[in-house]
Amino acid sequence: MGHRITSVLSALNIARSTYYQWKNWQPSQRETRRNALKTAIVASMATVVSQRSCASF
Repeated sequence: MGHRITSVLSALNIARSTYYQWKNWQPSQRETRRNALKTAIVASMATVVSQRSCASF
C-alpha cells in the first residue's frame, strides 16, 4: 500500500507528513466534550418535544 499512497500524494502535490497527520488525527478533549454535550442537548430537546406532543390539552 505504501507505494500507491506515495504515488497518489505525489500526483496531488500533498506532503506525506500532511497525509499521516490527517490519518492519525484524534479529536481534542474539548471537541470530545462539546460533541458529548451536543448529543445530550439534542436528546433532551427530543424528549421535551416528544412530551409536549403527547400531552393532552
